[in-house]
Amino acid sequence: MKRSFHLLILLLLGFTPYLHAQRLEASRPTDLTEVITSALTHYPAILAAMSDIDAREGELLASNGAFDPRLEGSFNDRLSGYYDGGALDGGFVQELPFMNTTVFGGYRRSNGDFPQYDFDRLTRNDGEFRFGFSLSLLRDRDIDDDRAARQNAGLSVLLQNREFSAEQLSLVQDVYVAWVRWLVTWRLRDAYNELLEISLARGDAIRQSIAAGDTAEILQVENNQAVLQRRALVAEADRQINMNAERLALFLRDTNGNMLYPLYSPELTIPEEDRDMLSRPVESLLQNIFERRPEIAQARLKQEQSEVKLALAENLMKPKVDFKLYSSRDFGGGPLALAGSEAVADISFSYPLRTREARGKANAAMAEITGQRHRIRLLMDSLEVEIRQSRVNLDATRQLEQLAVEELEMATQLADAEQERFAAGLSDFFLLNIRERQIAEAQLKRWQAHLQHQVALASYYGATMNLDGLGASGTEVSIEIP
Repeated sequence: MKRSFHLLILLLLGFTPYLHAQRLEASRPTDLTEVITSALTHYPAILAAMSDIDAREGELLASNGAFDPRLEGSFNDRLSGYYDGGALDGGFVQELPFMNTTVFGGYRRSNGDFPQYDFDRLTRNDGEFRFGFSLSLLRDRDIDDDRAARQNAGLSVLLQNREFSAEQLSLVQDVYVAWVRWLVTWRLRDAYNELLEISLARGDAIRQSIAAGDTAEILQVENNQAVLQRRALVAEADRQINMNAERLALFLRDTNGNMLYPLYSPELTIPEEDRDMLSRPVESLLQNIFERRPEIAQARLKQEQSEVKLALAENLMKPKVDFKLYSSRDFGGGPLALAGSEAVADISFSYPLRTREARGKANAAMAEITGQRHRIRLLMDSLEVEIRQSRVNLDATRQLEQLAVEELEMATQLADAEQERFAAGLSDFFLLNIRERQIAEAQLKRWQAHLQHQVALASYYGATMNLDGLGASGTEVSIEIP
């Protein structure tokens, strides 16, 4: 009663997230392509990674704002005093990335009287138009803080895209393993269930034989024991199926992003191995893989960011030499000294006597570049080792699976032969039950070996970025692997 009251209070207060939602189930058999498509479209980690890309693109847009054109203006008027001059000034400014160029133009007009020290604010009656540009000849010519920020923002977008690629690749590999584990458990459950059906059918025959007085009742007890043992195997397989289905539901989602419980069908099949790729020497794969692996691309992009830092530091060591050229012309009546056009060229410079800040930043940037080179080398070496280990593991698991299949075939032949001897009265139930238990053990080995081989395949396909091998070739979603 108290629990019901508490639930009612939670509902009234709107705390519905504390209540468990009803499980949703798939409406058709769950194949691998469907799960991959669903995960790439609705998995929260993928959606979060896409949002991170949007955030980096927003930062890139913001960095481009340094080169947005702007309007500037001012107005002032003397409210008291001997002079009554006032001036209106307005114009535009456009900064360009090339050579730190600034283009500007504008119009100003004044009226009234100005003191001699404010004579430069005086214009003729119709005002003055002006136009000009400035640029940097040494420092800030090739890079400055604004352009460095824009380059870093662009590299950050590429970095986030490579992170997204790594997320997609890892997700497809996880989906493949989760789906195969779920399907293989179903296959094992079907094998156990066949053995259980044999025991149940044999039990019916034994009961009829006991009723006819041809068989001792103890044989029924032995068969019942076998039935219980096989029911336990089926129950354990059901537990594994449910556990794996819960894991798979993390990736299988509806259009609203809600998790779906997968639906099994005996017609579901695991993709065939890519024999062509598996037969290729590792050496022939490495260079292409090094150029496409997201983590290596990320390390190289981080190195480029450090190179931007180095360029910015080296820029600080240069003298600052700026050139400015502008022209103006007054119109209308007014002072004769302001008549006609005026063109002015201006060069200014600044020379740093000490460059400790610049040299310190340059040394730090060069150290970062060196560190990134070592990290890239380690990534490439580690990836090569991972691929070679995956190939070794793949060959070993393929052999173990073949041995497990052969063991299952032998166990089945022995059980069939024992069944014939039992039917002919040349064997007993004890030996027959042992043979069938050996089938169950062989079935477990066979499907465990198959699962281990599929996991090894997923690891190899993931390391070599073989999306077709992972079952992603039929998806409708683009996978951003460079």
